[in-house]
Amino acid sequence: MFLLTGEQAWNLPDKYIASGGRAGDHHPDNATYNWPSRTRLLSSMLAQHRATPRRWLEVFEQAATPTIP
Repeated sequence: MFLLTGEQAWNLPDKYIASGGRAGDHHPDNATYNWPSRTRLLSSMLAQHRATPRRWLEVFEQAATPTIP
C-alpha cells in the first residue's frame, strides 16, 4: 500500500516522465492516465510513499496544516 497526498498523486505522471518513464498517452492537459503494468521506475517512485506509520504521520500533518499560497 502506498500513501500519497492529492498533490503528489496528481503530479506522479509528470515526475514519471521527467525521470525518463514512457507514457505516450499522457500530456499535462489530459486529466486521466494509466499504465498497462507497473514498471520498475514507477515501482521505485511509489516505494518512496510506502504506507508506514511514519508516512501516515507525515501525510496527516500535511493534510492538517495545508500551506496557503
